[in-house]
Amino acid sequence: MRYPLEKFERRKFVRRLKELTLLKFESALWKRLTAEDKEALRAIAQTALIEYYQRLEVG
Repeated sequence: MRYPLEKFERRKFVRRLKELTLLKFESALWKRLTAEDKEALRAIAQTALIEYYQRLEVG
């Protein structure tokens, strides 16, 4: 999926805060996520960040 964050923002599931260092999930959506869902999201985000910065180092 290309640009998934923008797609979620358009659907108002998440929004980026001004600092661009935090995401805010829609509270109704966040409440429906299980602890396992939240941990999976954290792991996916961490992996994406690592891959992003590794690509910067190579380029």
